[in-house]
Amino acid sequence: MALKKEEDDLAATIAMAMPGQAERALPSDPGATPPPPPLVAGRYRIVGLLGRGGMGSVYRAHDTELDENVVLKMLSDELVGSPTLIERFRREVKLARRVTHENVARVFDIGEHEGVPFLTMEFIEGESLADLLVRTGRLPVAKTLELARAVCTGLAAAHRAGVIHRDLKPDNIMLSREGRVLITDFGIARDPVASRGGATLGIVVGTPAYMAPEQVEARAEIDARADIYALGAMLFELVTGEVPWQGSSPMAVAAARLYAPPPSASALHREVPAQLSAVIERCMAREPAARYASADEVRDALAGASPTLMEGASPSLPPIARAPAAQSKTVAVLPFRNLGPKDEDYVAEGLTEDLIDTLSMTAGLRVRPRGAVIGYAAESRDPREIGRELGVEVVVEGSLRRTPNLVRLSARLISVEDGFQIWAQRFDRPAADLLVVSDETARAVVEALTLHNVGRQRVAPADPVAVDLYLKARALLRKLWPGYVLEAAKLFRKAHELAPGDARILAGYARACSRLWFFGAGGIEQVASEARSVSERALAAAPDDAEVLLSRAAVLLMDSEPRAAAELAERALRLAPESPDALELYGRLLLEAGQPERAIGVLERARALEPSLPSANDDFVRALALIGQYQRVLEELDAPIATELAHSRAVLRLRLALWSPLIAASAASVRIPDEYDPQSAWQVVRSIQTLLAGGADSPALTAFRRFVESPGKNARFETMMNQLAAEMLAHFGDIDGARGHLDRAVAAGLIDLAWLDLCPVLAPLRDDPRFLDARAIVAERAKQVLDALGV
Repeated sequence: MALKKEEDDLAATIAMAMPGQAERALPSDPGATPPPPPLVAGRYRIVGLLGRGGMGSVYRAHDTELDENVVLKMLSDELVGSPTLIERFRREVKLARRVTHENVARVFDIGEHEGVPFLTMEFIEGESLADLLVRTGRLPVAKTLELARAVCTGLAAAHRAGVIHRDLKPDNIMLSREGRVLITDFGIARDPVASRGGATLGIVVGTPAYMAPEQVEARAEIDARADIYALGAMLFELVTGEVPWQGSSPMAVAAARLYAPPPSASALHREVPAQLSAVIERCMAREPAARYASADEVRDALAGASPTLMEGASPSLPPIARAPAAQSKTVAVLPFRNLGPKDEDYVAEGLTEDLIDTLSMTAGLRVRPRGAVIGYAAESRDPREIGRELGVEVVVEGSLRRTPNLVRLSARLISVEDGFQIWAQRFDRPAADLLVVSDETARAVVEALTLHNVGRQRVAPADPVAVDLYLKARALLRKLWPGYVLEAAKLFRKAHELAPGDARILAGYARACSRLWFFGAGGIEQVASEARSVSERALAAAPDDAEVLLSRAAVLLMDSEPRAAAELAERALRLAPESPDALELYGRLLLEAGQPERAIGVLERARALEPSLPSANDDFVRALALIGQYQRVLEELDAPIATELAHSRAVLRLRLALWSPLIAASAASVRIPDEYDPQSAWQVVRSIQTLLAGGADSPALTAFRRFVESPGKNARFETMMNQLAAEMLAHFGDIDGARGHLDRAVAAGLIDLAWLDLCPVLAPLRDDPRFLDARAIVAERAKQVLDALGV
């Protein structure tokens, strides 16, 4: 690729890697790694977050007296002030200790730490039944019967001891590595005798998908048959892969069972034998009296029918797609503090972004994106306070100091609920190991959150200069416009030369090349060839990396292969459902393929995760305009926006002024700064203002049309320019000219069916037979895109 090398600009950086340079120790950072927190109650060391229970946080802890791991449940801050709830917490231990059975997790003890009650219970090394369902989908009948027998046996033992679980669900069934099946978390267990006469704590407890009707109605009399109902709901899910009751909200899910009979598992899936389906339906009868009276009866019913059931059972039912568990843990990586020179802030910013990207690849983890946390870079507040604002369970915070040859990273993981430090470490490494340390930090965080390992494994570049160039290039690439992108491409290329096999460097380089290709900068044929080659190599090196998939998709979109791009966008979104970039591309493709309403929902999610995404913001507003919501469009256009996005928003306002008198009336509000960066869209704003002011016969419009019709453009850019030219000419009444540019857009690869069907200025063209022919071509392309997106 003909990208001029700029050795002078990089001399200082390259000098860092010169042989013979003396190693320099990092200065000490007092308190850089916080000291380990005190033991809980002087005995238990927190080693991981298991999740949030009905009454507080649940941790994996090490009992230093007995030298074994336990589950430690802390009462949440908001409940500590309630004597009634504290008493309930204490009663939970007494109730659960009554149950001693191999299919029930043992409860050990109760204690208090700094005035907050906690209990400890048996830690099971293994996975929950919910995790198994996420991993495999619905289970074979034989496996379901095996699990059901164990659950029934444990549940019967609890009921004989006078304990009702009241929140039985797959999350509360643990499967140990040794093969044991255990019911756990009697966190809302209740003694039926103690609660007779209407005594209640005033709290509706349970999980909507599994709650018995009497729990939904908050009846005073709740007995063992509520657990039978939950058992039936759970069995339904095991054999069908779906919860029996569904709705748009927890309340709707809970209420559904009050107005309809329980669904039939065999009707939903023919592989489920009718006998098993009948047992499940009786467990889920609307009235308690119509259910089995005990867990023993359920076990006997399953055992009595087992030979018949097994005759109809498929030995290995195919797994079905299943949404991620609703109990996904939430984390925010706060911007790492740069303890070095100010001009190295980009290193800390790049590390933060890299860690966020890596954690986002972990199943069961929802990570706040860079845009949601970057505003806290200058904050010195309590990280727990920031975590509450971000709505997460845990936060990662840390600091970074770098010299030419060494890097020191200090990081810790803090529980927002109670402030426990779950993990902390300081890394002193060679400078080349910066991204390796990022991966190690990600793995430590995932382990501390008791999740599966990160999905991405990489060999980070071993050259410190390559790492530095990569981080600088990523920072430049976020500025989007050609001059910055060209500089980013140069840095990516130099990094690639030093670390030729690194997939992330390749992905960044491919993305930079695709943008240069779009803008026609850097020699279009050479840039196009480089974009194709580099993106293919990145994909071969890391086929399951969402960032790599998106970079390849961007190249395919520039190369007029929207279906292939859509396939990769769909794969990327499945791998990283919280990725703003994946949501942005998926939403844009939905919009262009004629699904503006669906696109609005996806783009709204992308905007919520990353408010500074320019394309997501612009596509969202354009989608609103296409469905005629101009008042909301105007509100979006008038809303405060980051300075770096102001020029992009001005371009959009001027374009939509062609569509609506309401927006046209606001076009006069666009003001170009007296001084602006010529690399930015302000130059485009000035050009559009000139075009709109000149009218149909203006020299500016003639010159613009000549530019649009000139050869040598990227197909995607050519399509967009012809769309804009068609809108302008239709607006000025030149229907033949508009039709000509529309035809050119279709020939260049237009897939924007929503624009063809809904853009108001194209209305005079829609009765023309040539328009209908063009629409048929675009509709077929749009269908292929929707098929690839799974819509």
